[in-house]
Amino acid sequence: MLYVFGQYAGDSVIPEGIVRDSSGNLYGTSFQGGAYGAGTVFKLDTAANETVLYSFQGKSDGGLPLAPPVMDKAGNLYGTASQDGVEKRRSYPPDSTRGCGTVFKVDTAGVFSVLFPFDDVNGQYPGPLMVDASGTIYGTTASGGNTCNPFGCGVAFKVNSANKESVLYNFPGQSAGGWPGNLVEDSKKNLYGTTAGGGDLSCPYQSGTGCGLVFELTP
Repeated sequence: MLYVFGQYAGDSVIPEGIVRDSSGNLYGTSFQGGAYGAGTVFKLDTAANETVLYSFQGKSDGGLPLAPPVMDKAGNLYGTASQDGVEKRRSYPPDSTRGCGTVFKVDTAGVFSVLFPFDDVNGQYPGPLMVDASGTIYGTTASGGNTCNPFGCGVAFKVNSANKESVLYNFPGQSAGGWPGNLVEDSKKNLYGTTAGGGDLSCPYQSGTGCGLVFELTP
């Protein structure tokens, strides 16, 4: 056992996974905890000392991260907050503060910044990210997009070095799949992933909505 969370006020709670740097330090996110209760980005050094690098406020910065961060070759961290941010779903009441999530960065100096806030059309509830050798970020959202239903069945997206997001694919649901998960990339920049729904709609375990599929997105 290296570390037990929740040992002090403002500590991380419900960790969502970790990534390791070349020196052996571990970095991760937590779904709750921190100074505002909306989750954290944390570091565990090689002596098992934990440091909260950032506490989400649940405002324009996002909140409640549901996926571990990823690290680029320079050591910068990237991740997603599943909710909050400045953009909101149209279905939320006008006075709601609940947004659609964000993509964030924590640089090697520990400085936090929001790269992109999601909205209805470009996705909601972002999940795990992938960063390629050129620094382009790829990911998916569990809902949102402009197809499927009023709430959307999710999108695959990328964020370039200028922090501009673009939707690569809108999942249409039904046999074509919906609720996508994490992405991986091959040497030709083809992307691969899975959806939790769709595919064979007669699947006995999820009759009518499908048991999921594996997909490929080509450049």
